[in-house]
Amino acid sequence: MKSTLILLILALSFISPIVSVAQEPVFETGAVYPGCEQLESEEEKRECFQIKINNFIYEKIRYPQEAVESEIQGKVYVQFIINANGDVTKIEVVRGVHKTLDTEAVRVISQLPKFIPATYNGQATNTYFRIPVNFELR
Repeated sequence: MKSTLILLILALSFISPIVSVAQEPVFETGAVYPGCEQLESEEEKRECFQIKINNFIYEKIRYPQEAVESEIQGKVYVQFIINANGDVTKIEVVRGVHKTLDTEAVRVISQLPKFIPATYNGQATNTYFRIPVNFELR
């Protein structure tokens, strides 16, 4: 059976940090993917982030043979934190499909490069991300 993997990586959903302070906090910049820092606007950096993370996942992901043979497909939602040091941490599947696909999605996210962290009120901060990764056989 010849199968082709099509990965549809939907737009990243940014979950803003929850804080309680007396004055209104100011979110200054989002996390920046390496190579996007030279761009001027936050919108350009966000678009660059999405393109680069999608390309990274597409290049690194491998459809598990067990899933191909069993014709397992679906969307795996992976959540992670880019911490104040720019490291990807606390990777977890928030909605999985099958152990083999879930494990592959986590494996690839764990290989993401070090980021330039987001800033909040002038200081580097943790940023939560949730990425849906669609595994589809054709």
